[in-house]
Amino acid sequence: MRRVITGIVRNYKDEPVSGATVMEKGATNGVVTSEEGRFSISVAGKNVILVITYTGYVPQEIAAGNNNTQDVVLSLENKGLNEVVVVGYGAQ
Repeated sequence: MRRVITGIVRNYKDEPVSGATVMEKGATNGVVTSEEGRFSISVAGKNVILVITYTGYVPQEIAAGNNNTQDVVLSLENKGLNEVVVVGYGAQ
């Protein structure tokens, strides 16, 4: 029995996140959020976990349960740069 889960992904500033990946955990199906942060994904059943990822943000795992609507808020990933490499090319 398949069902569709819809929702919106926002960042910590309550702004929509465009291009976030929403996947069904343990499966190969996934979708990317629209410009407004919206998604719609067809999943296998009731005990579904959605995995939401976006570069620079902490990945989220959401248990969908019986809900067909999921709103997700991503928080910033606090990773600092340990090393910066600058490469320059030029001619004289």
